Amino acid sequence: MPDTFSTSLALAGLFHGIEFLENKKLAVNLILYLFLAGIGILSKIHTGYILVFLIVSLLNKKVLLKNEIVLCLTSIIFLASVTFWYFYWVPYLFEKYSFRHFFMGVSVSKGAKEIYDNLAETLKRFHRSAMMITGFIAFMGGLIISIYKKNKRIIFVFIIGFVAFIPALLKTGHKFAVHNYYIIPFVPVMALIAGYAVNQIKVHWLYLTIIITICMENVLNTWTKFSPRKERWTLMELENVMDKVSNREDLITINAGDDPTALYLAHRKGWRTNNNDLQKPEYKEKLKRWDANMP
Repeated sequence: MPDTFSTSLALAGLFHGIEFLENKKLAVNLILYLFLAGIGILSKIHTGYILVFLIVSLLNKKVLLKNEIVLCLTSIIFLASVTFWYFYWVPYLFEKYSFRHFFMGVSVSKGAKEIYDNLAETLKRFHRSAMMITGFIAFMGGLIISIYKKNKRIIFVFIIGFVAFIPALLKTGHKFAVHNYYIIPFVPVMALIAGYAVNQIKVHWLYLTIIITICMENVLNTWTKFSPRKERWTLMELENVMDKVSNREDLITINAGDDPTALYLAHRKGWRTNNNDLQKPEYKEKLKRWDANMP
């Protein structure tokens, strides 16, 4: 899924946006902000919430007003492209070519109900999927310490980040509860606050022990994700098999149900389908009109 690199790109765009506001290498930082933030959000729309942290710099009285105006006006460029892509072009593809693997979320009310009905699994995304138990403990510790020490900057970052992330959470609904990658855009906020907590420790060996423990727990708990599951090993040969029976530019149909993995690994364009659809003459006729290669 694109969540990881999409979040990374949006964070890089955020960095260059802040650098621009602070009057550093104006042209370079503005271009990199527009490019990185733009392609990051185009990769996954809910990572766009990350740009809310520009507010921290926009509220800084030392930032020149002209830089703020230029940043806001130029942001319209990639926001227009994002709007066109998600709200016109992809829905058009969905309607015209049955591009069914496209999720723009559910209504806020339905999402809220689904989150409530799956509250335990939703909370699990925060205390397990994000940074595992040790990372979550550090995150909670950072929140408590920041409140105790009245660190307004950390508290403010958490509040605006969490509030901005709520719409993405509600629009995702049940999918947020059952998939561990929707939490990824919020992980940088949790990591920042966890890092703040660890940084309060002045005993060097304890400081290193906690960092290593957090890293080891996360690596060991995701070890099995570093390679395909055994039942999917055969899919790794799918591209070679397809090369023997079709050309790379052929449009294909793959009977793999709702899972698009086989289509990805075939390295071809086309449609995923299922037994029920393939039994419908009108569906098969529609695929043929679209030049899909099928039995």
